[in-house]
Amino acid sequence: MAVADIRRPENINISQVLRINSFSLEDGHIFYYIQVTFGQYYWQCKRRYSEFKTLHDKMISDHRVDSDLLPAKYIFGVKNEAFLKKRQVDLEVYLLRLWHHLRQFPSALAEFLDFHLYEIHFVTENLCKLLQRVEQEGGRDSFSFTPIQIYAINKRRQLPEPTFGSSDKGRDFGHLLDFVHRLKTVKIVGSESLLGTSNIVENQLPLDLMIFKSAEHLTLDQLRTTELSGLENVRATVRVLRIHRTLQTLSVLLLRDADGWFAQDDAEYPRCLYWQKIVVADFSSNRIEVLEPSLKLLNNVEHLDLSSNQLRSLDHLNRLHNLQKLCLSKNYLAELEDLHAKLGNVQEINLSHNQLQTLKGLAKMYSLESLDISDNEISGVAEVQHLRKLPCLAKLNLTSNPITLVVDYRIKILACFEARANEVNLDGSPGTAQEISHVNILMALKKSQTSAIHLRKRPSDVNVTMGSPRSSPASPAPGHAVLQPTPSSSTAAT
Repeated sequence: MAVADIRRPENINISQVLRINSFSLEDGHIFYYIQVTFGQYYWQCKRRYSEFKTLHDKMISDHRVDSDLLPAKYIFGVKNEAFLKKRQVDLEVYLLRLWHHLRQFPSALAEFLDFHLYEIHFVTENLCKLLQRVEQEGGRDSFSFTPIQIYAINKRRQLPEPTFGSSDKGRDFGHLLDFVHRLKTVKIVGSESLLGTSNIVENQLPLDLMIFKSAEHLTLDQLRTTELSGLENVRATVRVLRIHRTLQTLSVLLLRDADGWFAQDDAEYPRCLYWQKIVVADFSSNRIEVLEPSLKLLNNVEHLDLSSNQLRSLDHLNRLHNLQKLCLSKNYLAELEDLHAKLGNVQEINLSHNQLQTLKGLAKMYSLESLDISDNEISGVAEVQHLRKLPCLAKLNLTSNPITLVVDYRIKILACFEARANEVNLDGSPGTAQEISHVNILMALKKSQTSAIHLRKRPSDVNVTMGSPRSSPASPAPGHAVLQPTPSSSTAAT
């Protein structure tokens, strides 16, 4: 893309920029293919003669271009190949002469050549117009960008050109910068595909986020972290961070721009690297396989979403002391060993769509209020017994597990919670009056059976209780003397 001042045609060698390479017949119409080249980048425009005529009329009315500059339109023989080749050359000459005639590069010509899609000056100018409409509609705080727009803003900002000079906000780059600096909600969506008809891959463009000085909500979608820079500002201001289809590890983002720091378990990171204000971190739909020590840089996060990743184990979550809500759905988790030692006082966990067969690791999650373990491999009621001592658990989702095929499934699951059965919302609905009645009957039967077991005593204990004579003392062992009572004096006299 051009970094020279494209708005001044005299600064550009037009013969190296514009070429009409070919033509084609499509649906009965002739199209001419114009290639625009700036350095390593190029793009192609497909235009009919009628579009050339519309442009020419605009140039005549606005810029006093000679009316004879454009080749005349012919009615007969327009599909003859020799004629079309000559027309191709004539139209290219027209563009070259038009370029040299103009003292400034008008917007009409820029749009005709798709400069507003690919060239930094016109990308930013087009963005100015778009943001002006957004402001008029009251949307001052949020905007969604593409990487080429961010790239164009940063490149334009670095050029030795004034950022102001137009009273029209729709063209004033200074006003655009001010708008970007004040944005509260920013979304950037990238792509690995070629941009339009160009050879530009947006995700290969450097992406400097330094321009966002007030962003509180930041979403990055389908980008390359290797191209990210300028995280100092967003690290200090962002409260809600959402990153999708971008990460393989968290440290590549959390430690971005942190030269010399690594994801070591005992690393003491400087305060400037902490994302102090983040309370919501959504890293869903990435390719994260392990959680690293750098996770502690999100020390104030309350809601963490790691769904749709490739996690097989949970580590370093104990560093997040304020964590309340955790989403781990659609990973590869098969067991949860001593989860209470890893999570602290989490209130809500989503473990749906994993490979769990046991719930033993959740037995001491005493702060847990909501648990979603749908679409796993839980098959026995005994597994739910591990949850019966969780005093705060109010929502439990077991749908799409083998256990749901058990006869009287809901009654048996609710019965696991005994006196709290009517407080538990199972699979999206609380127990019905009939279900709670059945649970009470099961509890009464269980209590009766327990009492009967306690009443059963050994036979000797029963005899003593009923007043039966005690058994005689045991006979002395052979070889041992038996002490007899000494006869009283009266007995001796007798």
